[in-house]
Amino acid sequence: MKTIRLFTLLGAVSALAACSSADKVDIGDNSPPASLGSKLSDYTGSWSGYAEAFQFADLSDHVRLVLDEHGEGTLEVGEDGPAPALDLDLGPPSTARGLLPAYAYTLASSSVTDKRLKIAAQSWEPDVPYCAAFTPIYDSFNDNGHYACMPNLPYRSEDETHCFFTPEGAPEIPFDCRKDLCRRACSCTETACTSNASVDDIKIDAALSDANTLVGTLIVPDGRVTIRLEKD
Repeated sequence: MKTIRLFTLLGAVSALAACSSADKVDIGDNSPPASLGSKLSDYTGSWSGYAEAFQFADLSDHVRLVLDEHGEGTLEVGEDGPAPALDLDLGPPSTARGLLPAYAYTLASSSVTDKRLKIAAQSWEPDVPYCAAFTPIYDSFNDNGHYACMPNLPYRSEDETHCFFTPEGAPEIPFDCRKDLCRRACSCTETACTSNASVDDIKIDAALSDANTLVGTLIVPDGRVTIRLEKD
């Protein structure tokens, strides 16, 4: 009886040894590769999502990012386009509250450092066509050889939008006070006006939490906000 029990125990041990020596069964591993986020191609594609607890000028929190394998692409905020038409009777687009909704800001640079995507763009980019659309006006008030995007005449204001040129001996000429900001945004010569800004004042610093989720910080001229984007 003892002999039979011994053989039975040895057989069970042998069976367990055989099982342990067999090939391991792959039950699946969804963990992202350790190198995920280390190269620009990991971020290539179209991304969309939102800014946390934040609203852009159109009261939307939408954020869209498009990036190709060369690091080129666009950044948009707010509702889908089209972007607002240029209005030369108003101030430069860059002087509106925050970023211009539905405008596709061109990415000035894109790079990856320590598994973090770094992007830069310019909030003043919409000012380029705005300034270029002006016909330069000679500063006859000072007669100093300078040109500008609007007449250099004395004026008065009733509030933030209602202003009036007050030329001597002539009727007042109404204009939107915000247009005066074109003097700061545009530089003019005798033949053309151009945007005089040059800084990369839009930034994104973000990382992949998985292959299809990008989380980081959007920095704009008037502050910073957390963004959460998913790959489309």
